[in-house]
Amino acid sequence: MTMFLRTSSFSRKSTGVLLGENCLPPESYQANDSTRKVSERVPTRAEAGLPERGFVFCCFNNNYKILPTMFDVWMRLLKDVSRSVLWVLQDNAAAGENLRKEAQTRGVDPDRLVFALRVGAPEYRARCRLADLFLDTLPYNGHGTTSDMLWAGLPVLTCAGSTFAGRVAGSCCTRWDCRSW
Repeated sequence: MTMFLRTSSFSRKSTGVLLGENCLPPESYQANDSTRKVSERVPTRAEAGLPERGFVFCCFNNNYKILPTMFDVWMRLLKDVSRSVLWVLQDNAAAGENLRKEAQTRGVDPDRLVFALRVGAPEYRARCRLADLFLDTLPYNGHGTTSDMLWAGLPVLTCAGSTFAGRVAGSCCTRWDCRSW
């Protein structure tokens, strides 16, 4: 599996498309609103239920996008990075309980999973700044979520999939002129 930090293997050069002497294809299909709001008030880690110290991995994609293979990788990260937590969206109580159970099955203390409730878009984007790294899902990447993370200034770690839905995050990163790793 190839991983990209804030970028994708897709580029203007790799498309093989020439639209004209000074015209290049768009780097992302996704249109973004340059006037989107980010709340000026960033909550404290304590207000967000996060530990005061330690690395915060996050994934605010819908829970149905979290598949066992990617969750395995995330749990290995938590094991390898002491005092780290995984901050995820709580779509519903059952999903939260299932993720806690799966963490326990993989030898990770379920308390290292922190759940974020849905809030208004400006508040959501502001609280993203409390995280250290956004972990994307595969085979279905974050789409609008990836844009929100980049808009909030959060680094994005994504994998380029083999389908359109698995290449959106890389496309967004390329469009935002993020550097490959």
